Amino acid sequence: MKILVIDNSRFNHESARATLKGHDLTIISSFDEAMDIMRKKVDADNVQRLLIDAGFAEKPDYSDREWSAYWQALRESETKSVIPFEFEVVLTDMMMPVSMKTIGPGVYRPGEEVPYGFVIALKAASLGAKFVAMVTDGNHHEDAMIAAIECLNPSYFANGEISSFTINGAKAVFVQAPLCGDRRKDWGKVLADLIS
Repeated sequence: MKILVIDNSRFNHESARATLKGHDLTIISSFDEAMDIMRKKVDADNVQRLLIDAGFAEKPDYSDREWSAYWQALRESETKSVIPFEFEVVLTDMMMPVSMKTIGPGVYRPGEEVPYGFVIALKAASLGAKFVAMVTDGNHHEDAMIAAIECLNPSYFANGEISSFTINGAKAVFVQAPLCGDRRKDWGKVLADLIS
């Protein structure tokens, strides 16, 4: 399977490589990288072909009456030319360092982490990923958001079962991460539970 893993911990990158052997892995470290890789991609050559078919070999002059028709044809051509999302599976950490792109100057506090994993998971589902998991290995006694995850999946460690959701056709889970013996996330177990 083609899998995207997003986690800011190099320790958990190693775990992904070890527990997801045999899969086509892409591992990235931040919310910004995730948003970059998850931008909708469009086949520009196909857009141009469709515009020509619609009678627009060139962009009309701004003052031209055809301007509105051109923009409508362009939007339709781009919609028909979206390249399918390349990852079948997206596995993301919940808590990540604050993105400098999403906040104003002076708001950033060094070391602050926020639950970007929810946004990443929803974005992946909206783009067509078949399986999406947002996991955390944080301490539920120290963070309210991490504790709230247990409201979605209180029995993960108790009986090995997890609840899933269907979001835009994707099977999605939001869970406290199972851990390997060395306390790294067991991404392989998350994947196995997700696709079962």
